[in-house]
Amino acid sequence: MSGAATGPTTPAEPHHAAAVLGFALASEVGFVAQVTNFAIFVAFAIVNGAVSRLQLRDPDRPSPFRLPLAVRGVPATAVLGGVAALGLMLSLDAEAVALGAATLAIGIALSFTPLRGDGTPPHGVTTRSDAAAGASA
Repeated sequence: MSGAATGPTTPAEPHHAAAVLGFALASEVGFVAQVTNFAIFVAFAIVNGAVSRLQLRDPDRPSPFRLPLAVRGVPATAVLGGVAALGLMLSLDAEAVALGAATLAIGIALSFTPLRGDGTPPHGVTTRSDAAAGASA
């Protein structure tokens, strides 16, 4: 598979797989699908919002693609995509949205914590200070 990661795996990956498997086996498949749909809709809304914001803040930035139907610099397709993603969330059960939001909040919190006890980031992860040191060298 061409898009697969080729680097070493971190010790946390088996735990993630076990958590996902346990979640899938302990719950109804339809409920798991709704929680997954929540995550996908959030991702789509964020991406479309970021595209819209970037087009407004830096319209002259070179881009590998063009967005049709821009109205006064606002890409209508991105706005409609974001609104559609948020609208599709209305079809989900409240429990699935609550669990999806809680999972998202936990994931965001965990993204700010290192995986190693010594405070260093996992193998292959570049921190902002590493990037700044590399740029100034």
